Amino acid sequence: MEATVEDASNALFEGFQDNSIRKILVPIDGSACSDNAVKFAVDLAVKYNSEICLVHIIPNVSVWNYCLMTVDGGFFPACAIEEIKKAGKRLLSRTLALVKEAGVKADAQLYHGHPAKKIVQIAEEREFDLIVIGSNRPSLTARLLLWNISDKVTQKAPCPVLVVKEPRPKKGKKGGCTQ
Repeated sequence: MEATVEDASNALFEGFQDNSIRKILVPIDGSACSDNAVKFAVDLAVKYNSEICLVHIIPNVSVWNYCLMTVDGGFFPACAIEEIKKAGKRLLSRTLALVKEAGVKADAQLYHGHPAKKIVQIAEEREFDLIVIGSNRPSLTARLLLWNISDKVTQKAPCPVLVVKEPRPKKGKKGGCTQ
């Protein structure tokens, strides 16, 4: 008896059920790539009846360095840590409202630490089934300080990681944040 492609596919996905993606972790930073990851995660959450946890991590770097990599790409006038926290909370609140508006159960948390390490730690401690993260092409400053977060998370995560790239621009247009 010969095995068919259908048999192989059934064997590969044996035990995979729609409820196997119950909890999705989505790190956000306010970038276009991060926004695309949220949209993708919402689509998955609707399909699999999953819940989403949004996280924003304030890096353990000097306030000056963080100002070079702010949530919205600008500079904080005083570069005060309280302003940084407020900006992160606004980002989380705004994004959480959009996710809930789509009918998805969700929560949001602000953390401090090395972003990639913290994302992996959260995924381990809270037993997430999937991480959906935007592909980031960090600036030179960010690369020197943090390297590429999505690459590090992909290497160290305890669960599958889906890296969402920004759609390619239509022919003749520049842009995007793909790696």
